[in-house]
Amino acid sequence: MTFKHLPPKEQKSWLSYIFALQGSIWSAVFPYCVVNCMITFVLARVYDEHGSTASFSTEGYSLMTFLISFLVVEKVRVALNRYMAMREALGTIFMSMRLLNQLVILYTEAAEKKYKPKENKQWELSVQSKIEDVLNITVNIVKDQNKMVRLAYGDGNGNENTMIYDCMDLGCLGQITELDPKNVDINQHDPMIRIQALRLHLYTNFGLGSYGDNPLEMLEKMRILEICRQFTIAFTELLKYRTTPIPFPLLQMGRTILLVYTFSMPLALIGFVPDFSLPTVMLFIFFLTYGYVGLELVAFRLLTPFGNKACDFNIEGMRKATRFGIESDWIIYHQGNRIKNEPNERSPKVIYNNYKPFDLSSYLQHTE
Repeated sequence: MTFKHLPPKEQKSWLSYIFALQGSIWSAVFPYCVVNCMITFVLARVYDEHGSTASFSTEGYSLMTFLISFLVVEKVRVALNRYMAMREALGTIFMSMRLLNQLVILYTEAAEKKYKPKENKQWELSVQSKIEDVLNITVNIVKDQNKMVRLAYGDGNGNENTMIYDCMDLGCLGQITELDPKNVDINQHDPMIRIQALRLHLYTNFGLGSYGDNPLEMLEKMRILEICRQFTIAFTELLKYRTTPIPFPLLQMGRTILLVYTFSMPLALIGFVPDFSLPTVMLFIFFLTYGYVGLELVAFRLLTPFGNKACDFNIEGMRKATRFGIESDWIIYHQGNRIKNEPNERSPKVIYNNYKPFDLSSYLQHTE
């Protein structure tokens, strides 16, 4: 499915943002505006034909306006805070994997200088494959709300989460005695297991034996564990937001009061302006409805930013960009080794000046 990106940056005029349709809330809020205008029109005709009308107290309606405004703004604030917290957790997830890869390259270069082994391509491929495995599993489960809920709360039937783990390159964690498709499936989509596999691989099997049995110092191992811990904390934070919604009674109460307030606007305005101009009042109600209902719908969109709408997170793009960065790091590393081994012995300081990254667009097309 194609991700719908945000409006282009060249839309610098504020008018271009007002009339932009891509990513806009207009399509969702427009029916509410039309319905409210129709209510106003019907009430106006009834008032003209029968000479009587029902209206609200303008003083009471004014007090209600302050309450509704506070509720709507507060809901948007809460939704935006959750939105940015989830975005920060996602950024930490991908950043930690890129940082871990760079740290492995740094330790690998130091180990090669010390032990001078033959080229160890298998070690590089194992690191990249396990990091990519963590990224793929994480993206897969984050995009699926049902899998996130099952991971957080078990099978959803009130039973204990008695998942049966398979080996998955970890060494068997337990013998599989019962085959429960649900349990096996969710275990294959648990990033916590995948990051543990990566942690064990780097901690106990660094270099696949090419650099000795224990090439890393304790501080170096602790640094690897710390970056894996950053990933774990970020994913746990994301799991918390994905599986802990805002309490339903609060949302239900806020939306009910907002709808009552919004669709009672015609009664209040007709009572407040006896000699009203119908087009003016309808235009005023149209934009009031757009403001209140629009903010409510925006808040609900911000609470679930894992789809393909303009305000949703482009998780696939983040994953591809991280993979591209990881491969680029290894390319720079190999280019540095070639430069140091050339006869003219050019200084390693020019590595980054001579580095020419491969074309990103063709890479992304190849990985789709």
